[in-house]
Amino acid sequence: MAFYKDAKSLALGVPYHGEEPFQLRNALCDVATGYKKKKHVFKLRLGNGSEWLFHGKDEEEMHTWLQGLGTAITEAQSVKAKALSLPLPSSTATDLSLAKKDKEKRFSFFPKKK
Repeated sequence: MAFYKDAKSLALGVPYHGEEPFQLRNALCDVATGYKKKKHVFKLRLGNGSEWLFHGKDEEEMHTWLQGLGTAITEAQSVKAKALSLPLPSSTATDLSLAKKDKEKRFSFFPKKK
């Protein structure tokens, strides 16, 4: 899943703010029940641990997004890996795992209040 500013950016393949497309394999999408600032907010938690919040204009739009993302996640799970890589030595794998956890962040498309 990828985001583009407009049709021209899509045609040129330039993602919004240079973000890489989301990998939906092992992702979870659900209503953000704990989020109280706005209604109709849902969250997408990616397999790498990052979490994104989205806001639908109404409950119907939110559920349409949830259904569509649920289908896309299911399809991503069923796609077989085209190539398998060899496992890393245990010390390197641990170092990469720690570095990955340091980079995990929460993202939101909501503007910050001043």
